[in-house]
Amino acid sequence: SARSIHSMRRGRRFCSTAATSRLVSKIGRPTSALSTERSLDFLRAKGLDAEDLLLVSTLVKTNAGVESIDVSGNGFGAGGAESLVAIVRSSPQLSKLDASQNNLRASAALLAEAAAHGSLRSLAMSANAIGASACTASVEALAAAAGGSGLAELNLSHNAFGRAGGGLAAVPGLSSLRLASCAVGAAGTTELAAA
Repeated sequence: SARSIHSMRRGRRFCSTAATSRLVSKIGRPTSALSTERSLDFLRAKGLDAEDLLLVSTLVKTNAGVESIDVSGNGFGAGGAESLVAIVRSSPQLSKLDASQNNLRASAALLAEAAAHGSLRSLAMSANAIGASACTASVEALAAAAGGSGLAELNLSHNAFGRAGGGLAAVPGLSSLRLASCAVGAAGTTELAAA
């Protein structure tokens, strides 16, 4: 009925308003900051979840000048990775993204793939429980980028992907690669040293 449709619309608007209010209370800034500021490093360790990241993504997509985003330490998991991918793909000036300590796991490969075709120069995904298969998929995405990815700095420290980290030697253009506490081992180190 018309009455129930009106109630549903009002409910959606209420949820949207509630989600916006929740985000504002977490980040301590108005949502307009996401659409206008060049550095969004104030998103670090704010307890953002996947729902929050979806709203952040929607607002950041309108910010053509964003250059740096730090969402580290939020623990939003794989659900938030899709929102980060959308941000990377829609932000032509974005050169630095820190997505460390978010439990990205296998979804880290999606972010690496987006980075391979975006404007990122620096990507940090340390302490995200990235395993060997996600590391290999990330390497393949970054290495396959036509003409190189543009990525110069990659931090994958504190992920237990082991020897698969040696494959990062195949990624062209990296001037800084951090793999502290990744259990790369002697074989992986040999691959990296040969590059």
